[in-house]
Amino acid sequence: LNERFDVLQGILPIYHYRDVKYIDWDPAPAEIDDLKNAIIANAVDRIHGVQDYGSKNALEKLTSSMCPVKYLPFAQHILKRIWNMRHAF
Repeated sequence: LNERFDVLQGILPIYHYRDVKYIDWDPAPAEIDDLKNAIIANAVDRIHGVQDYGSKNALEKLTSSMCPVKYLPFAQHILKRIWNMRHAF
């Protein structure tokens, strides 16, 4: 994959057309609040001309720690949902 999608891979799985049978068509919402806040802080610092790069370093640290999200065969998604529902109550 192109390096432009490195962060995207840490948010959701990237599928090849041959893997369409593994797509979860009812996915849970992606948890991106930390990433969103880091991007906003970095943008604000750049607009204001902040030179300490603290927000840039925080953003780079966050994105470098993101691992690609792997997809599961459909049956495993069902089992995962059942397991998560069981623990929700």
